Amino acid sequence: RMMELRAERTQAKDDLTKLGDAIGDLEMVLEGKAMILIGEAFVECDEDFANEYLEGKQKKLEDTIAGFDAEEKEIEAKQVELKKTLYSKFGDAINLEN
Repeated sequence: RMMELRAERTQAKDDLTKLGDAIGDLEMVLEGKAMILIGEAFVECDEDFANEYLEGKQKKLEDTIAGFDAEEKEIEAKQVELKKTLYSKFGDAINLEN
């Protein structure tokens, strides 16, 4: 689960960077019209709606990343606890690092 979590977090951070770039590009929109991708289709909307939509997606991704970080900390804490238990039971007969 830890490897999956890290991969998902990396993908979410990449998506967050892309959203930041899109918000920056939105400032250069001419005539107040923008095209945003919703699902598999582009939809024309005004600049204000596009900005709100992108900022909402950005906030959702930031919350998702925070959730990934919290879950990773929980997993690491549980790993430490399990390692203590196993090392106390088996001593140096096992190696649990990496």
